[in-house]
Amino acid sequence: MKQTRLTNDKDITVKGVTVGNLKDGDVIVKGTPLADILERILNKVADPTGSISSSISNIEIGTVLNHNITAAFNKNDGGDLTGFVLRRNSVAVINATALQTYNEKATIGNTAFSYQATFSYGAGASLPAGSFTSNTVTITGRRNAFYGVNGTVTTSANIRAFTGKLLNPANGSSFTIDIPAGATSVEFAYPDTLRDVTTVRHVETNFDVKEVFTKTLVNVEGANGFTAVGYKVYRYTPAVPFSAAQKYTITI
Repeated sequence: MKQTRLTNDKDITVKGVTVGNLKDGDVIVKGTPLADILERILNKVADPTGSISSSISNIEIGTVLNHNITAAFNKNDGGDLTGFVLRRNSVAVINATALQTYNEKATIGNTAFSYQATFSYGAGASLPAGSFTSNTVTITGRRNAFYGVNGTVTTSANIRAFTGKLLNPANGSSFTIDIPAGATSVEFAYPDTLRDVTTVRHVETNFDVKEVFTKTLVNVEGANGFTAVGYKVYRYTPAVPFSAAQKYTITI
């Protein structure tokens, strides 16, 4: 006696639920064997995954980048990778059939570099061919705060020569200046888009000594002579050199 193979008699669209490896929007086409439908309901399928990464995210504005955007792909229950497109600021810089590493050599300016990839893959045993987009990696040029002792504060070069740096300072940022015995001055500077300094805490006594600092304004360049912006520059010159090593903790 011939067995009748049960199938669905119309297209069925999955709506608002995820069951097994069926998800919202999937269509079970007319004529699909009931056994196949049950298999899709009772077996969870792992979609392919992929990502991109970089060793940096924020860097001083004006820096000439030389870094790699790397990619990883895991087919899970899908098929092999068939396409890899990497875009930087929406423009394709790689369009290949296999993973490739992208080396970025460019100056980071006022516009961030934003990268995203599209991975395409073939059909697996229980998963149709498809594609997906990756996470986004963004690299942004930032300004530094500069600080140190025994410095000069009249030019951009003076400020950039300070030994201490803090990338991307913000209101509320803090840093500590180590002042050696014999130092004749203490200086710090940060972009003038931020508020005036909140506190300069003398660590050894816990006193706020910001009132002893004099503020001036200096235009300071980014890395490699990138366009200068206004900086608030603070300097304290004691009547006599510091007699012992001390610390100042600055809070913007």
